[in-house]
Amino acid sequence: MYFVTFCTYGRQALLAREDVRAAFLDGARRACAAGATIGRYVIMPDHVHLFVRVGPEGRLGVTIKQLRERMSRVLRRACPDLKVWQAGFFDHVLRSGESYAEKWEYVRCNPVRAGLVKDAAEWPFQGEVFEIRW
Repeated sequence: MYFVTFCTYGRQALLAREDVRAAFLDGARRACAAGATIGRYVIMPDHVHLFVRVGPEGRLGVTIKQLRERMSRVLRRACPDLKVWQAGFFDHVLRSGESYAEKWEYVRCNPVRAGLVKDAAEWPFQGEVFEIRW
């Protein structure tokens, strides 16, 4: 299982929108057909955190590329030449159920640390696409 973070170009605050979240969820559901399962996620204004389990036929880079392309389509409707993403992404292999729980607690509280909400449960751009059991 991977913990993945990808960021907008120049850390632009583009992502905390319902249409972007809907595009992310659509891409996450389609990732299953490509051998990847998206679990919990938090979409911040300028970056995304997610947990991904990649099966034998899946490829992490392809999964992230497809998610970003879906989200970009929505963002480029109003501005076709918008440069949306920072090159690459950050990934970390999780080695135990404990690190999964620790990472999730950390990212789930990101909106609170950023001053966007007072309680993590209030942030509307987070959730779980599919349950990933350790």
